[in-house]
Amino acid sequence: MRMTVRLRTLLGVVVVVAGLLGTAVGIPRRAESFRRLAAYHYQASSVLIDRAGGPLSCGTGLTDSDIAQAFCNRGFLECRAYRASLYHSDLAEKYRGAANCAWLPVPRDPPPPPEAFPDFDADPLFYDLANDIEIVNGLK
Repeated sequence: MRMTVRLRTLLGVVVVVAGLLGTAVGIPRRAESFRRLAAYHYQASSVLIDRAGGPLSCGTGLTDSDIAQAFCNRGFLECRAYRASLYHSDLAEKYRGAANCAWLPVPRDPPPPPEAFPDFDADPLFYDLANDIEIVNGLK
């Protein structure tokens, strides 16, 4: 019995193989993009917490509202920098998780608070830090 292959079947096979290859290449690239975004947001959070007067040296027993109050007691600009730091800290966690599950959709970022984008030079150390440790903002 002789088997014939139609052009339509051959084109279907090509489409399926191309889709699989595209996915195999696209997911690692997407994960790397998310890791870079996590590093950026982690470094931005660190820069902003320094502008807010530096992290608190004691963190045991403080609630989130206690920490926010401590930063806001430092002044208006420090309070604003602390809130922007929280924004970046949340995004760093979001993108760190997205890098581990790069095939899943990622929700949009929330709108940034005022002055949420500090000017800084990228430090490669933050790439490793953002992907290796749990980010705890505002505490040493």
